[in-house]
Amino acid sequence: MNLIPKFEPRRRWTARRAARKADLGQHLANHELIPSPVPRLLQCNDSPTEEEKEMILEYVATIEPMCWQLPDSFSLTTALRHEPGLPHHYSQLYRDSLRLHRSLITGIRNIPGEVLDIIFHSALQIADDRYQQLIRIMQTCKRWWISAHGSPRLWSTLPKMVWDVHTSNRVGRHGHKVFDLLKRAVLRHLAQSGNYPLTFVFHYDFQISNHVVEVKYQELLGIMMSQCHRWGHADLMMSLTMLETTSIITGKLPLLRSLSLSVSTTRNSEHEAIYFFAACPSLEHVSLTINHTMGQQEPPDIVLPWRQLTTFNDHRRNIGRSWTFIKGDPNSQNLSCRIFAALDSQSHMDHQLSRHSASRITMLDIGSPNISCIPLISDTLTLPSLTVLHLNFPGVGADELSSTHLLSFVRRSRCSLKSLRFTGGGGLFREQLGAFSQFLLLSDELEELHCDLLPPDALRTLFFDPRSGEPPPVPRLRRLSIYINLTMSLKTLPSHLDCAALNAVAKSRSNIGGRAEVAWLRLEIRAWNLAMTQTAFHLLENDLAGSPVPVETSIREKVVKGWIDQLYNVGGISFSGTDRISPSYHKQEGRRLNELIAEMELYPIPDSDLALLRKYDMAAVLTHCASVEASRIPCASLYNLPSRFKSLKDRLCPPLLERDGQRHWAFGGGGDGIFYVPRITPPDDIVEPA
Repeated sequence: MNLIPKFEPRRRWTARRAARKADLGQHLANHELIPSPVPRLLQCNDSPTEEEKEMILEYVATIEPMCWQLPDSFSLTTALRHEPGLPHHYSQLYRDSLRLHRSLITGIRNIPGEVLDIIFHSALQIADDRYQQLIRIMQTCKRWWISAHGSPRLWSTLPKMVWDVHTSNRVGRHGHKVFDLLKRAVLRHLAQSGNYPLTFVFHYDFQISNHVVEVKYQELLGIMMSQCHRWGHADLMMSLTMLETTSIITGKLPLLRSLSLSVSTTRNSEHEAIYFFAACPSLEHVSLTINHTMGQQEPPDIVLPWRQLTTFNDHRRNIGRSWTFIKGDPNSQNLSCRIFAALDSQSHMDHQLSRHSASRITMLDIGSPNISCIPLISDTLTLPSLTVLHLNFPGVGADELSSTHLLSFVRRSRCSLKSLRFTGGGGLFREQLGAFSQFLLLSDELEELHCDLLPPDALRTLFFDPRSGEPPPVPRLRRLSIYINLTMSLKTLPSHLDCAALNAVAKSRSNIGGRAEVAWLRLEIRAWNLAMTQTAFHLLENDLAGSPVPVETSIREKVVKGWIDQLYNVGGISFSGTDRISPSYHKQEGRRLNELIAEMELYPIPDSDLALLRKYDMAAVLTHCASVEASRIPCASLYNLPSRFKSLKDRLCPPLLERDGQRHWAFGGGGDGIFYVPRITPPDDIVEPA
């Protein structure tokens, strides 16, 4: 490598290099550490200049041989015997210095600008507050500031322009200042983004507004309309009156690829709302929401003017009426349909589904409070490509919706379901013996099943004996979620909950003996209130233990339950998003977490409490807390919360993971359900239910 800087005479360069060598030799003769030739770079993140690179390479070439000639720190006797005047720890210091100076040339500060742009873009994509994250990136060092400042893509996503209930309550009397800051930020993003397509959110709730706020947001909307030729992804929510002021953008949206439009109006205005965006040659994804604030008329049919669409979400609804949500897969022709039919559900469903090819529908979610659409499912509807079916019929009795209707639909469609979710009806497979077995034979690829309490014959069907050579009827079933519905009471639950069969199925499907073709089953039981969940937990535990487990909740259990409820929120919605803008809220949550951890740090772990902590799956909760990023924890650095979470995990998890032979059920997040905790069980311990 030619180390001579460009345009520098060789004589001058040789003289400077000789002077530096003499200086290095003087340090070696005096047994002194050789100082860094570039102390400036050790105090910043700037990239080295050409002259600094030359000095670094000379420094590396000088000290690299010394790293192996000098004695190691652990050979003090040898060092003193051969070199009495040489400090024994020089070797490690020079090795650290060598590694540090090499990183000045090949480390992160020398990443190409194109790669930095990709890294910055990815960091902004996952940030809770994109604008604040961009500011932090630019404050890191001068090079990052220059790179981020000159990247139009990073500035093409504008700050959210939102006026809703939360924003109104948060800004209070400082609305003018907040608006001025928002306007300045938007204008700066527009200036820095060059000609890059824009991504923005503009939500304006006119119902909680006043004239002053409306004028301010009309001004923001006017700024965005002046840049309509750059719109790439637009999320708009406003009244129809405000939308009508944007008529000048018609035919001036050549780059618009994604549109989410939500309009509030007192009349059916689908055609008017769509008209403004009809001439968009690049539009591929559309989500339409029309909120009718008055009237009970059914949403009319609309003719979409875009032939190139790959996704259309139709989420129009009336108060107390029906709505439809249709989502397409951008990478295929598949459609997902969610339909809620309030009144005259059969005609509404038939009309909505007839607009699409039956072979394209792979997911169907139907909800209705009445039974008028059940004949359509049982006698007419045919969906051969369906893989996911959700049926939600609250208040419908078992005699009105039975397994006969479901079996008729599956047989006629010849579809292979992978997920079935059923709620309501008082038990889908309880009215006919063997109905569940027939369903499993028709759905051998089933992976998820969410249903009400299953009868004993259905549970026996799911039992798997690993000693036999035969696989279970649905070998790919990996999740079984059973819901105890509202018709069940604390008195009737013991007679309907077959604990022996549930425990036998849970044991057999979590000890599959290395069978790759059989999935590991996660068994969950949920109820409509905590008392019902706790009763189910103790009934299942009593069946496993063979001796009564106290049902009464002790004071210590209430304390542990309170810990669990608070720990499950760490890193969740309550600690992120717009709430984090409020400093008082941030400090309050951080102080509460600090007090909680301090209480847990002082908590002794007697053997009698291990079962209680296992009951609420404390090990999983602490593992979750220890993995949460510090940026998602309030006051994380002030109270050193991440490292304290990790210390709690290291202290409590080992004894909790040493499971005893009795406990196999634990409470899930928030205590709204219980799930089976598998352990290695000998095959001889697995007994088929009677």
